[in-house]
Amino acid sequence: MQFLTIQKNNKVGLAYIPELSYEQFYEQVLDYLQDPSNQIVSYYGIKKNERISMFCAIANDQTETIYIASYSVADEPGVVLASLSLFHLDAFYFEYQIQKKLGVLFNFPN
Repeated sequence: MQFLTIQKNNKVGLAYIPELSYEQFYEQVLDYLQDPSNQIVSYYGIKKNERISMFCAIANDQTETIYIASYSVADEPGVVLASLSLFHLDAFYFEYQIQKKLGVLFNFPN
């Protein structure tokens, strides 16, 4: 499964945003961020029942394209995910906010 691709200033319903495994999400984000024209513009989570749904948007300013995907994790203590910040420091702010507000832990660089 891939990220959904839309053009800038378009809307999309949550039902159309693909949900990936975290491993798929992580690898695809790293692939997108290899292109210096791509940057994470949004990455946040929403608690729903006993899960946390995470949403990420990556924008390419040159093509005015936005790539969107999601994944979900259990809403329970001790969930630790591989940090994108290890490879792209720009992800640190988003992961820090997710950790602070939702309790999902990332293995941040030291």
